[in-house]
Amino acid sequence: MKTIAGGSVANTIRGLTAGFGITSGIIGAYADDEQGRLFVHNMTYNGVNLSGLKMKQGPTAQCVCLVDAFGNRTMRPCLSNAVKLQADELTREDFRDSKWLVMRYAVHNLEVIRAAIRIAKQEGVCISLDLASFEMVRNFKSPLLELLESGDIDLCFANEDEAKELLR
Repeated sequence: MKTIAGGSVANTIRGLTAGFGITSGIIGAYADDEQGRLFVHNMTYNGVNLSGLKMKQGPTAQCVCLVDAFGNRTMRPCLSNAVKLQADELTREDFRDSKWLVMRYAVHNLEVIRAAIRIAKQEGVCISLDLASFEMVRNFKSPLLELLESGDIDLCFANEDEAKELLR
């Protein structure tokens, strides 16, 4: 078993920064626990701007990534009691001078997603949305379609299973 900092958005931001030299930052929340400290250390080490990251009381989100011998993987996040950023904590300053906002679809934080989109668009920022999982698409398709049909999403990332579920 290997423990690393990540998540689809964090991995994208870290890759853009460390792999391509693109200045990137993250907006979110973490806790002062082992996982939170690992996250902050890893993102800082890779040059990610953490000025939009807020420390909160409670546990940092965790995810188990299962990979088989063929390289197929599945992600099982545990976000239920993790610290979260609230919609009213987002400010225009969080998005100022940004070109893209990269988000992951999750029904439990739709209010934050909608607020982030609204503020980012006011700042002229393009929006990228990762569909998260085929289960998220299947179980919460209506609010997802509402987001996609709003015209505010400039780029949507979906793997094959998520795309099939979305277009079913």
